[in-house]
Amino acid sequence: MSPRLGAHMSAAGGVSKAFERGRSIGCDTMQIFTRNQNRWDSKPLDPAEIERWHAAAQETGIAPAISHASYLINLGSTRCGRSPSTRWWMSCSAPRC
Repeated sequence: MSPRLGAHMSAAGGVSKAFERGRSIGCDTMQIFTRNQNRWDSKPLDPAEIERWHAAAQETGIAPAISHASYLINLGSTRCGRSPSTRWWMSCSAPRC
């Protein structure tokens, strides 16, 4: 496989918009946050947005698109109260990938 050029792309306005942003700078692959990277809560993905994601992926040919986990996740944290939130976030985020 040939080396691929990619970047971390903004998902502002909808995760599907990351593909056009990636194409505009010549990406072959990209990485995005599938949830807000600095907060525990986030909106559920809209089924129409998921359809737009798949259409944009096919149209641009950008692949693979990689999910970046939140900065808040630390499975090894000893900080009181952090571990349950981390496990919850991981269980909710994995299906979004």
